[in-house]
Amino acid sequence: RLFLSCRAFFLFCPRVCSPQALAMADAYHRMTDMAVADNKCCTCKRCGIGCSVCVTLVLAILVLRRFTIGSLTHDSTLLDVYRPVEALEAEKQRRQSAQQGGVLLTIHDLPNVIMFGANVGSSVYFPGLNFVQGFLKPGLLNKLFWPFRNHAKFRPPVKDETVGVVSYQDFAKQKWDKEFAADYFKDFYTGSRVPSWEDAAGHDDVVNKIDLGMAVARKIGVDPVKSQLRKMEPRFAFDNQALTAAAWDGFRYMGPTDIKYASNGAYGIAVIEHLMKKYNTTGDVLGLLMTDSVFSAHLQRHGDEFHVDLTSMEVYTPIPGYAALGGSATFVEDGARLRTTRLTYGGKTYTDFDVPEVDSDFVGSKRSGWRFAEAAIIASLLSMTNLVMHVKDLHLELAAAFQAVTVDAFAGEPKHPVRRLLDPFISRSIQATNDNFKLLFEYHAADFSLAPLDHTEQLKLIGEAVRDRPLNLADMDMENFGKVRNMDEAVSSLA
Repeated sequence: RLFLSCRAFFLFCPRVCSPQALAMADAYHRMTDMAVADNKCCTCKRCGIGCSVCVTLVLAILVLRRFTIGSLTHDSTLLDVYRPVEALEAEKQRRQSAQQGGVLLTIHDLPNVIMFGANVGSSVYFPGLNFVQGFLKPGLLNKLFWPFRNHAKFRPPVKDETVGVVSYQDFAKQKWDKEFAADYFKDFYTGSRVPSWEDAAGHDDVVNKIDLGMAVARKIGVDPVKSQLRKMEPRFAFDNQALTAAAWDGFRYMGPTDIKYASNGAYGIAVIEHLMKKYNTTGDVLGLLMTDSVFSAHLQRHGDEFHVDLTSMEVYTPIPGYAALGGSATFVEDGARLRTTRLTYGGKTYTDFDVPEVDSDFVGSKRSGWRFAEAAIIASLLSMTNLVMHVKDLHLELAAAFQAVTVDAFAGEPKHPVRRLLDPFISRSIQATNDNFKLLFEYHAADFSLAPLDHTEQLKLIGEAVRDRPLNLADMDMENFGKVRNMDEAVSSLA
């Protein structure tokens, strides 16, 4: 019988199977043996055999996908090899404190079925949105047919083909028969369609599935974002190993230690912890981020001090359960890094960062005092980077319009040297922008992916940035970028 072959596989190949898989297989064998051994009823026999076949096929598919795509589970302890011993000991204390309290989740409470299932869902959608022409998708069938497929990654543009330059508002009316909520979408431009030399089948298939799912959910009165993704409990302890496992387990295509598919892995944890050890600090994470991350783009220099001012974000109402955004911080140069000297948040100013009560709360996975202010400012920096620098500056104002204008302007001369020069910088910008705006602001994906603000508040923030800080390409030149922030050339070489 077919299930006997499956049993033999699990018995003689234990090294390739996880304990969970072996336990599943053993339970399956007992179930099928019981069903087939019952000779009193032919129906039971048929049910047992049918069940055997179905479960065997499922197990075979899972094993096959394990080796041709990737594992559903990942060893979150592998990252600990790169982390300082002091950081691991501090995390162990926080984990023990959380276990004693019994309220916060730690690595010992995982896997979690809902989190695991959400990552499995992401794994299903991932290939359609990320693998395009000329790149081999993981999977047995893809590998078998790969020699017979076109391997060209960048196909040449078609002479005299245009995409049509339209406003985002007109695009939404034409394609979805609705408008974006924010009026300023009529003032920015995109292409009316993806050019024919860029494949869009996988992307369109995923978007169609999301459209169908959202239509069904809204038909029965459910908003997946508000009903599921906004849930605040249970919360995690400050346990990086648990957070890593929760973020990756269930996702097949890469793990937390893999550097591929545009993922740099989860090594940022170790990087920050080693910098904290290097500069003998147990708390000033913000100063390190302002030194060595994209957040430094928000700095302004005043005399011998550097400032970041996010007080404009205080007017936006956060999603219930999240801290308000806003605040400001001041830094001074200290060797090769910036050191935080002052934090202002929620009407309070903090200059003393050696507070035993605050440190004790942190061991219990609670941020208080200056640590709470620091976390809120970091969240605000991340939100401002996402909403203004990425969504507004890059996508809304530049990327899609840049591709649409280039394609249409050079339609008659696709081999023009300037056209060829621009090609790598415009590829797939229309595809990456048009549908994403629908997912972000019509389906409310922005609520959990861009900032801890409702999508209506996010649109309001972007609109006010359009009005108060319009994009000026001249200011993006690196020399001018520094000058408008009162930073001369010497700033980049003081380390």
